[in-house]
Amino acid sequence: KIFLILLSAMLFIACDDTGTFKRNAVGNPYEVLVVCTQEFWDSPAGRALEGVLDTDIPGLPQSERSFRISRVDPSAFNSNMFRIMRNIIKVDIQNIYTQPKFKFARDVYAHPQMVMTLQAPDEESLTEYINNNQQSIIDFFTKAEMNREIENLRERHNPEVSRLAEEILDVDIWVPWELNKFKTGKDFLWASTNVGKK
Repeated sequence: KIFLILLSAMLFIACDDTGTFKRNAVGNPYEVLVVCTQEFWDSPAGRALEGVLDTDIPGLPQSERSFRISRVDPSAFNSNMFRIMRNIIKVDIQNIYTQPKFKFARDVYAHPQMVMTLQAPDEESLTEYINNNQQSIIDFFTKAEMNREIENLRERHNPEVSRLAEEILDVDIWVPWELNKFKTGKDFLWASTNVGKK
């Protein structure tokens, strides 16, 4: 019984590059937790930030927003439930700053995790900064999610489909393990999960 408890606990931690053990980050891909007060969230700066995260993904045939957004008050952020989210944006407005900017850190509370901190001397300058750097904010978390997926595929891809892709198409490609049904032909490879087929 003790062994099972220890094993369960080990499943929820990971080791970073320094050898420090951290909990596994939680949350779905493209999910972002914003740490700010309700007052800030209702302000022009908060509306601007929500507007950036709520933009549609370009190139899709139907409307689909870039990120799933949730918010928590800074007073509640100390809870492990929130600190281990995979993508976090913290808002830090203090007059010690001379200009608005953002900084980031990896694996602060969990792994893999990206934490962006928006710093500014006041809400007005932060609003302008967010509006002028919309694409940079979107690209930051999009790249983080893409890098996570690359690492997932490095560890867990379908080697048979990769072999066939190299043999038939002369390309090196990783596809999810779940794509385990395939058809081949001359210069043709089709991989699928066959989900939904009887």
